[in-house]
Amino acid sequence: MPKEFEFEKSITELESRIRELQTISESGKVDLSREIQAITDKVDALKVEVYGSLEPWQIAQVARHINRPSTLDLIKLLCGDEFVELHGDRLFGDDSAIVSGL
Repeated sequence: MPKEFEFEKSITELESRIRELQTISESGKVDLSREIQAITDKVDALKVEVYGSLEPWQIAQVARHINRPSTLDLIKLLCGDEFVELHGDRLFGDDSAIVSGL
């Protein structure tokens, strides 16, 4: 599965340009904050447009993306390091489809 989809290429190109401009700006040679902000606003608007008009198959591709957040990622955001995951049932084994813990 690709890291980026065809419909995301324009977004990733603009984000790449933002990173380039930030690198130049951080070197102290030129202040490019206005250009960076303008492109950031353009990226935000483009994301709304692109993700708001996805075809059903494209929605499925996004949902199945290898880098999508998992349940454990969300739990880590909510609970931090305090979450203790429980494993297995001492007879059959661990079901990776189910996350439980304290």
